[in-house]
Amino acid sequence: MSLSKEGRWASGPSIDGQGEFSYIEEPKATGQAPILKPAPGYIHGTPKTN
Repeated sequence: MSLSKEGRWASGPSIDGQGEFSYIEEPKATGQAPILKPAPGYIHGTPKTN
């Protein structure tokens, strides 16, 4: 038994009253993975190798 579904976040109204939470036992991924450009070299701090 998963204790996650017993938390306040698992069911009932959202704190702002704008929505409703519901627990999904086995969620399925939806959507698409983004296609990202490589990060600039200065971000990594290691020299570029060829």
